[in-house]
Amino acid sequence: MALTTATLPTPVAKTAGTLSILIPPMATVE
Repeated sequence: MALTTATLPTPVAKTAGTLSILIPPMATVE
């Protein structure tokens, strides 16, 4: 996931990181 967040803007990466904690890993893959 580090590779994915690195390619995204900081705000988006931060949001994705928060969602990954709230949403199950399988949902994050999508």
